[in-house]
Amino acid sequence: MPRETRSTATKRRLDFEEPHSDVAPSTTQQKRGIESLLSPQKKKNKAFTTPTKKARIEESKEEPYVPTYIHQTLEYLRKGEATLNEITRRTFALVEEHFHLPEDLDTNRKYGPLSGSCFEKRAITAYSMGELEVKNPEADGIEICTACASEGHKRNSCPTLI
Repeated sequence: MPRETRSTATKRRLDFEEPHSDVAPSTTQQKRGIESLLSPQKKKNKAFTTPTKKARIEESKEEPYVPTYIHQTLEYLRKGEATLNEITRRTFALVEEHFHLPEDLDTNRKYGPLSGSCFEKRAITAYSMGELEVKNPEADGIEICTACASEGHKRNSCPTLI
């Protein structure tokens, strides 16, 4: 068997078409190959078309993106996943009742760190920092104590802590 030279071996490695045959392709086969590359191919079956950009955006609105790997790494728990003590649970219920919780509470940095936290604690922290909007504008001066989970005073003037 004759030994191949380096150039033919290289040519064969770079040839990504079907294996070589002894017969050269006909000119019609060559033209079909070139035409298929140059002309846009018509889709015969429309059942397998990709969704439009608008459809993908609407799908993403229905199911928000959840960064599960980041949440797992930082030990962050989404709404309803955390085991809370009674005071924290009642405080969150009061905050949720009287204030609008923003949609980006899980993702926005201004509501505090994710690490070792949960949705409910972030909502309470956002309330404490004054970042939440009141649901009822008439009850603008509502105060919720985060220490005893009652209305009427804040943590700094809580009778249980004094």
